[in-house]
Amino acid sequence: MDKTETTIRRVELPAGENFPVHVLARFLHVHRQHVLNLIDSGDLKCAVDIRGPGSSRSTIRIPRWAVEEFLKSREIIVVGTTSHV
Repeated sequence: MDKTETTIRRVELPAGENFPVHVLARFLHVHRQHVLNLIDSGDLKCAVDIRGPGSSRSTIRIPRWAVEEFLKSREIIVVGTTSHV
C-alpha cells in the first residue's frame, strides 16, 4: 500500500525587514535570475526598487512579509518571530 506523505520544511529567515535579491537567492539556494523570474511571474509579490535618481543599476528589495507569504504558499513554515522596527 502506497502512502502519500507531505513534507513540510521549517526555515528561519535571515534578520531584516527587506531582502536584496542576492541575499534571498542565497537563502533559497537559487540563482539571482530565478528570484527575478519569481518576481516577474507574480509568485513573489511586492518587490520594491529603491534605486536613487540617476542610478543605472536597480536596487530591488523584497519585504519580509512577502517572503513569508511566498514560503507559506509552498508549505514551508517560517520559524521565529517577525521583527517590526
